[in-house]
Amino acid sequence: MTRTLFLLIFLSVFTHVKADLIDFETGFTTVQLVPSVTTATNVLNIATGNGSPTKTAFIADTGGTRTSFAGAGSDLSNNSSLQGSFFLNDENTTALIESLDYFFEFETPVFNLALDLYDMEVGTATLSVFSDVARTNLITSQTLGASGNGGILHLDVSDLAGGIISATVVHGSDAGVGLDNIEFDTNVTSVPEPKSYLFLMIALVLFSQFQQRK
Repeated sequence: MTRTLFLLIFLSVFTHVKADLIDFETGFTTVQLVPSVTTATNVLNIATGNGSPTKTAFIADTGGTRTSFAGAGSDLSNNSSLQGSFFLNDENTTALIESLDYFFEFETPVFNLALDLYDMEVGTATLSVFSDVARTNLITSQTLGASGNGGILHLDVSDLAGGIISATVVHGSDAGVGLDNIEFDTNVTSVPEPKSYLFLMIALVLFSQFQQRK
């Protein structure tokens, strides 16, 4: 019990978790290329491609002339189930309809990753997270079936060790699959303030005294 308490004290002093949400609503415009997004605690690098990250995802809007989901030129639009005005698109800014996978890389490891896929009409979608940039050390994955025309598919995975470095979203041959509401908890290791060091030292002394009395 005492050792567990000491471990909790140590972790509370030196590490903490911060949550981030990327919903592409603030600071983005339609057809904007998005190679990366910087949050308060992390930097998320984003790419698309078939099997490997070779292209840059872009922003689509719900209701504009270049949106997503319905075919060449103008993909969906005015779908009331979509949240907000903008989302990420796996297609091409030149109106080429493609079916590309999403690739993510975090500059700081995270504990979990959740996101929404829009208009996943056929097949399955798999969110996989890895502990390395090369995406060779798989931590875990989640696979869900299609959500139907205009539907939303929510994927959510986690790693209690806080070691997620990269991720992929593979969704087969379904073209025009949008992505939005990326959520993650960053594994932040902080440099303690003097008062935190004092708190830790007191805990160490108490723990030592307890061990000597046993």
